[in-house]
Amino acid sequence: MTFLLLFFISRLWICYNATMKTILSPRLMKIADCLHGLSSIADIGSDHSHLSKYLLENKIISYALNVEVKSGPYMVSCKNLSPYIEAGKAKVLLSYGIDDVAPGEVEAIVIAGMGGSTIIEILNKNLSHTRSFQQLILQPQHAIAEVRRFLIENAFQIVAEHLVKEEAKFYEIICACPASKKQFREDIYYHIPYLCLSEPCEELLPFLNYKKRQQEKILATCHNKTSPRAKQAMDEAHQKILAIQKIINTLL
Repeated sequence: MTFLLLFFISRLWICYNATMKTILSPRLMKIADCLHGLSSIADIGSDHSHLSKYLLENKIISYALNVEVKSGPYMVSCKNLSPYIEAGKAKVLLSYGIDDVAPGEVEAIVIAGMGGSTIIEILNKNLSHTRSFQQLILQPQHAIAEVRRFLIENAFQIVAEHLVKEEAKFYEIICACPASKKQFREDIYYHIPYLCLSEPCEELLPFLNYKKRQQEKILATCHNKTSPRAKQAMDEAHQKILAIQKIINTLL
């Protein structure tokens, strides 16, 4: 009797969750905006599949594949997407990265909220596999310059960049697709979202000033140090400050 009651309550909870409208954070909402015009995505490390649920609820896409590396998030994603899984519109995999995402199964890959080094590791594991997808939508938590450098050096074209501020933190979103040749990008624009300059958003100036303050902190930290490494760090920080200030001046 107790088992039947618990089963009944769990089914009610799943149905209740399925009817609740999904509300995304500003960061995930901007990623969702990047996916308009696509019909299918794979969200890698989907954080309980909130993005996919929102996209399916609002009929922005018709199919979502979600990949979780741990059993806990995998089970939560299965519950959150239960009605869409039953309808054949969603699937959840217990896997790592894009290893088990078949070429052609989805149009776009989303990797958001991971460290830049982890994103690079996932994409670089099998480059021909990575290049089989039409678009990559990436939101690294750090090492963003390294992610841009990886994309450009491996002939992915960065087609859009976005800035979002959420709870006093800036997030950068990079949209890229396979290309036939490498792009050229000045060094400072591995650290700054170059494509945001053509359509400046309200976050751009505060973001640039934040990046400038970061470099000023490096100068202050290394000021009394005499090692070659400290001198190199100061030289690089000084050059970045000049480059960022030049960009700021063009926006004022």
